[in-house]
Amino acid sequence: MARLITPGSFQPEGRGPRQSRPFFVTDLVGRYGVRAIFAIMVAALFAFAPLAVLYWFNSLRLQSPITTSSSSGQRMVVRAGERHDEQEQAEPGETALLQITCLVPGSGPDGWQELLRDDDPAAPHSPGFYSRYVRHEQVYLRPANKQWVPFGLLGPPPVSVWLPAGTYEILVMHEAPTSETRIYMPGRSYPLLSVFTECSPEPRQKTVCQIPLPHYDTGNPDVQLGVGNVPESADRKPSPDELVQLVSACETVTAIPTPAGYLLNLPEPSIQHQDGHRGCTQDFEQAISVPREWTRDQIATLRMWLPDDAITAKARLWVLIDRLGWREFLQGWFCYALVGVSGLVFTRRGAIALLEPWQRGDGWSDFFGLLVRIVVVSIVVWFALEILSNATGCHSPARFRTH
Repeated sequence: MARLITPGSFQPEGRGPRQSRPFFVTDLVGRYGVRAIFAIMVAALFAFAPLAVLYWFNSLRLQSPITTSSSSGQRMVVRAGERHDEQEQAEPGETALLQITCLVPGSGPDGWQELLRDDDPAAPHSPGFYSRYVRHEQVYLRPANKQWVPFGLLGPPPVSVWLPAGTYEILVMHEAPTSETRIYMPGRSYPLLSVFTECSPEPRQKTVCQIPLPHYDTGNPDVQLGVGNVPESADRKPSPDELVQLVSACETVTAIPTPAGYLLNLPEPSIQHQDGHRGCTQDFEQAISVPREWTRDQIATLRMWLPDDAITAKARLWVLIDRLGWREFLQGWFCYALVGVSGLVFTRRGAIALLEPWQRGDGWSDFFGLLVRIVVVSIVVWFALEILSNATGCHSPARFRTH
């Protein structure tokens, strides 16, 4: 039996007077007391589950090779892209502190100059400093006694890392200079250059490792193609026979997701250095495979450099680039904000449904209608932020990372 409340509105027998739907959570607590708190907790458990899944997908499911290779149980702390004064103030603490900086050809007393960030306050006071073309240099690390462990990415130099004492191999990767006047045109030689060294930080001490990058000169393509240490014409491109091993590896490579991007093991040409680092050569016949974390920019650089007839290899690399693009989007603050706001909305709606079942309305139709409205509003806000960022020159919402 139903009791008439207002024209066209019914309420089950035994209920009190029909009340308006509460807008704030405090209204529910004031109306139902402890029952409301319990209902809100139950509703929030389900409403914020997507936020937990998003955090797991972006962070917890990915592990760096450096972290997994550490058997001491000590947590490694990495701070990349530090300023000069930040490095001076860093203290070793209970573990060893390894600070890695890079040197580039410059006007220093020994012909080398420290590579500083353009926004570093010490940069204008550095002798002969000028804004250099960024070559996306990245520092990698792995234990020296574990050759089977891939190189893990630390980040752009200068970088500080607190780690257990021992001997470590350090790898610095950066894009190779090119003679092309058009900045987006790939050069003839392999587009990525590597520099290896070792360092042994002591416990409770600060160890500074300076790594020279001899082929960092702007517009100085002095790493030529060759066989062994015999340089050939600077105008020659790699032949199909020289690239067959690299192209085949790109087609069938196994990509393991990591925090930096993907863990890949690709054969890269070895560098035969000469005195003064002039006339150095890249030899594709003596390629070496160094497993390491590859970033999205590095994979894109390799894909652009591969010849046009390497269709399968370029398609495979494009899949990895596209996946990293989606990961970058999901790691942005916009996705976290969207899922968080949706969690608040559905927590309120779920709590009301538990406490006031006669206000559930059409049930699933209301739920999907609310979901559609959230999606539409989020798309509109996204495009508005994109237009605003393009007009002001700021970063897109996907570029602001939460970690």
